[in-house]
Amino acid sequence: MRLEMTAGKLYRLIGRLVVLGAVLSASSLFMGATITSTKTAQGIMVDLQASGTFTSVDRKTYRFNVDDPSQTDANGVMLPAASYFTNTLASGPTVSCSGSLTNCASSNQPGTPVALTPSLSQVTGPSGACHRQRCTFLDGGKLTGFTYTQSKTVSGRNGKGSWIFTWTYTVAPEPSKDVDPSTDGVQVNPFTAWVLTSEDANLAHVPIGAKIAGESVVQSSNSKVGTKYSFSLRNSDGTSRVTNLKLWLNEVQVASPSSTISENCPGCLPGAPGAVDFTYFTNAGSKGTTSLLKNGDARSILNSDSFKGNDDGGADGTALAVALMTPVYLDLAAGSYTVTVTGTVKGNTGQVDISFTVKQNLIIITPGCGK
Repeated sequence: MRLEMTAGKLYRLIGRLVVLGAVLSASSLFMGATITSTKTAQGIMVDLQASGTFTSVDRKTYRFNVDDPSQTDANGVMLPAASYFTNTLASGPTVSCSGSLTNCASSNQPGTPVALTPSLSQVTGPSGACHRQRCTFLDGGKLTGFTYTQSKTVSGRNGKGSWIFTWTYTVAPEPSKDVDPSTDGVQVNPFTAWVLTSEDANLAHVPIGAKIAGESVVQSSNSKVGTKYSFSLRNSDGTSRVTNLKLWLNEVQVASPSSTISENCPGCLPGAPGAVDFTYFTNAGSKGTTSLLKNGDARSILNSDSFKGNDDGGADGTALAVALMTPVYLDLAAGSYTVTVTGTVKGNTGQVDISFTVKQNLIIITPGCGK
């Protein structure tokens, strides 16, 4: 009788252990599974169109054209300042090494890498050839060139040591652009690459504009749903998410401009009347899982996500939109200015608001500035 009771207890104990084992096994599987949640992000682009160099001569305002080949200067020539220079690799590389004697031994020198391409900023950048000689382009005269270097660092054959390869480049005036071969050097006429923008103003009459865009991203926790991008700028009630715009000149507020939303017309493809296309880049703030944000052609970003309903801006076009700030015109005397635009883009679908501040420099010069 005692043996039968012991066996019964044993069977019950085994049953309990089996159930417990199943529970623990399921728990382990659950604990080991990757738990994901929906991720969101929002980025803001403010393309402030305020930078540049201007001059006012005889009640006419001109803008220095650095690199836009579509504009015609005051002499009727459709060439930007950048086209008056060449930018070429001149020599190199010279080789140096930083490291121990072993790592910098000649036997550890790696193969010569491909030379870096000439730096465009040396011609068109803030300190490039064009801006260095904007007064020559305005007053007329002889253009000059200069040299610069670029380097590439490579590890030695043993993976150690820093081997530095340096090339020399030359920025030089383009001989074919010389307007006076009888005079030494490459000569340009007054107002070369200076484009007339307005008339009848004693001061430089300078337009300030801006394009504002917001990129919203939702990555679903369900991999079958995927990721959705949108450039919508409307609240649920149809009002604009772009608010509280202010324009500042040298830290003093000068305007509170409005903005107008431009949305892709329903079904419109690139190039069609009413189509909206722009290059997006986050430069004015971001929130959330910012690694989800993408820069590039806005339409391509929409059309390559997991949500087909927003392709080309969606059925009503609102998912592909940009806000255009109403232009503000400033009348400025010669000098250097800082232009700032501030504002807020309200969060999209429960995301937080993002306030932004974007600045650019503006320069007004006068004829004879190079003398």
